[in-house]
Amino acid sequence: MAAQNFEIDINNFNFFAKYRHPNPSIYVDQNVQQVQAYYRLYNYQVPLAQLQGAAPQYRPLGPGRPLIRPPAYDADPAHRQFLDSVMPKLMDDPAQAVHWKGTKWLGDGSYGQAGLWEYTDPDPNSRGPRIGRKVVVKEMKPGAGPEHNLLREAENLRDLNKIASPHIVKILLDPPQEQNDPDADEFEVDNLGVLRRIFLEYCELGSLYDLMIRRTRLGVPFNELTLWMFFDCLLDGVCALEYGYEAHSDLAKGDFWPEMPKNWVPWVHFDLKPDNVLLADKRTIHATHPICKLADFGHARRIKQPQGNSPRDLYRWESWRMLGTEGYLAPEQFTERWDHADWQTTGIAGVYGSATNVWGIGCIMYQLVVMGPEPDPKDPFVPQYSLNGDLPKGITYGVDLSVYPYSDSLLDLIQESLYECPSNRPGILELKRRVYHGMEACIQAGDCVEPWIDFLPAEPLPPDVENPPPLPALPAQPTRAQKLALQKAKRDARLRAVRDEKKQAQPAKDRNRLFLVICRHFYPDGKQCKNTFKTDGARIYCSEHGGE
Repeated sequence: MAAQNFEIDINNFNFFAKYRHPNPSIYVDQNVQQVQAYYRLYNYQVPLAQLQGAAPQYRPLGPGRPLIRPPAYDADPAHRQFLDSVMPKLMDDPAQAVHWKGTKWLGDGSYGQAGLWEYTDPDPNSRGPRIGRKVVVKEMKPGAGPEHNLLREAENLRDLNKIASPHIVKILLDPPQEQNDPDADEFEVDNLGVLRRIFLEYCELGSLYDLMIRRTRLGVPFNELTLWMFFDCLLDGVCALEYGYEAHSDLAKGDFWPEMPKNWVPWVHFDLKPDNVLLADKRTIHATHPICKLADFGHARRIKQPQGNSPRDLYRWESWRMLGTEGYLAPEQFTERWDHADWQTTGIAGVYGSATNVWGIGCIMYQLVVMGPEPDPKDPFVPQYSLNGDLPKGITYGVDLSVYPYSDSLLDLIQESLYECPSNRPGILELKRRVYHGMEACIQAGDCVEPWIDFLPAEPLPPDVENPPPLPALPAQPTRAQKLALQKAKRDARLRAVRDEKKQAQPAKDRNRLFLVICRHFYPDGKQCKNTFKTDGARIYCSEHGGE
């Protein structure tokens, strides 16, 4: 038993306990006194029984429906106020200032908003601004507090842009170096030194999430070759984060290797999800599909390896548990092992690194396969089948993945990327090799490249045309307890069908004949249940273990 030398953040404790709980609706928040009775006093005990997970479910997309098209003119007053704003940073040259116009509302979140500004000079011979003719302005909303400062994201992107990776979104104007920078207008940096506005490159095809929603509405899943290509593109982005360069390759041998700059410190994105992957038309790089660009680096951190264990380091590892978006947190952030005395040595809690980025890519690829929500953190399981020809290495997530109509090589690779233990996930270069071979096998099997039009956003809606009615809301995802109950009901129905079939096959005089048998249930320690019961041959379990 270890001594307590920490302060409990009870809000974070209850958040993660509910995040992992099979049925969050029945979880009751605990207070500090209750938690202190056991928190980090005892070592973590690995469950003896293997986790089977709920029954996998295949959810077809259903019939397609027309796309929801954006209006040609956005009349929302809040959107218009933002798009009509003056952007001094874009108007350094008085001759060019009059041609910059806010033309398109791109979206918002809880604390920020983004819009497209275009240089609209009609003269085809004009040189145009050095940053290009289309710029995305990302700005904090007026009520957003200093904790949502855009300075970290701007500085992270400035450092990452030195890599010159086409798979990372670019910041077009460097942030002010100081609060008193004369080039910083009052909307860009406020009197508290908070950076409220940054200028980014425009990705005209929207986000990967937008594409997934369009394809879901149309009822058109991605073909396998497209999934392999997106997988490869995402890996190029995290290669740049890990090694400072995208991987070098010898395609004749299917081999990949890094070239890391001197003193390079790898990055962990911490918020990889379809919303934060932007798509652009760069056919000189990818002729057959949009290029994926990693975006939104506000949560990104540089992590030196090996990680330290000083009090300052330990505090930092624990504070990083809250980085990212709920639903996409990695096991190294939400694992129950954080609550035990040996959390530093379990190999999962706080083990941030390239495997954390691999988890994020696994979540994205899982969603592109199932065309639905991210893997359920409340439903861990140990696969009862091989992965890549080997026995499973441990607990993983995404139980529904195995029943979708794609090759085992693709589904297994995604499933391995979702292992609970970071060391069990494939490394980035191993993923690159296997994805390359997967693409080659897919092409040899005759899979075709999808038409470019299938990746394009919907055209704006003419003023006199109405959108079709919206899709009905998706039903709530069943809880783990509900999934298990459904699994048991299906099994019982199957047993009844077998029993009835056997009865019909027996002679009439033997149909009601019963036999005394021993229950076939085995406990986790290997011992067999000793209960006996009478059956006509259809049952193999006693009533205690699922029999009727």
